[in-house]
Amino acid sequence: MRINEDGKSISMTNESLGEGIAPEIDNLQNYDFSNSPLWLRAFTMQEPVILSDIAEFKETDPQEYERLAVQGIQNMYATPITIKGKFWGFVGVDTPRKYIGEMYVLESIAYFVADEISKRHIIEMDEDKGG
Repeated sequence: MRINEDGKSISMTNESLGEGIAPEIDNLQNYDFSNSPLWLRAFTMQEPVILSDIAEFKETDPQEYERLAVQGIQNMYATPITIKGKFWGFVGVDTPRKYIGEMYVLESIAYFVADEISKRHIIEMDEDKGG
């Protein structure tokens, strides 16, 4: 997920699905993250999301619980992506079958994603300059 230029909404940029899982990417475009306490906190604080069981929202925030449950999410982990020291968004996984709770795997992926985005920006700038 990436924070949009308005600073108030997020959009999912990529999605990889397991067999039999319905895509959600279209539902998560220009999503006002103030509608989700989970993502509002994550994007405001720019800290990892470690949600080992969505049931923790069942009593405290039934809307958040329902939003996650309807997608079939049982647990979720996300880590911030920073590019040149600037917060860009998150890379995450929900209902993983392996590496449950092992944030170092996501942190490694976030590093490689940030590096790839940086390379693409450099290439685009060169192309814009006619290089």
